[in-house]
Amino acid sequence: MSRARPCRSQYAEDSLVFNVGMRIRKLRMERGESLRVLGARAQVHPFHVMAIELGQLAANAKTLRAIALALGVEPLDLLNYDTEESDLGHLVEWMRKHPESVLKIKQRVASAGV
Repeated sequence: MSRARPCRSQYAEDSLVFNVGMRIRKLRMERGESLRVLGARAQVHPFHVMAIELGQLAANAKTLRAIALALGVEPLDLLNYDTEESDLGHLVEWMRKHPESVLKIKQRVASAGV
């Protein structure tokens, strides 16, 4: 007789764990990657990535770093989950998507001697 595994509980929707998981999912979907592909590049089992994305599992710092690097972002970018409601979050997300513009701004500031 097989025993069914109990369903994992989920962190509250306003928790950091849930929001970071949603951010990982958003970034993965933007890249058009499957859980399997992201998991392979991050060297994290796809089921583990899925549980993190669904807010069922809190990842440790090592795992978050591996996932961030596999997604091509800095680990701190995973904490920028409020890109729609927060002006600062929106600005950081824009900078992530337009690095060439950030470089131009840095060059202008440097040439102005500021």
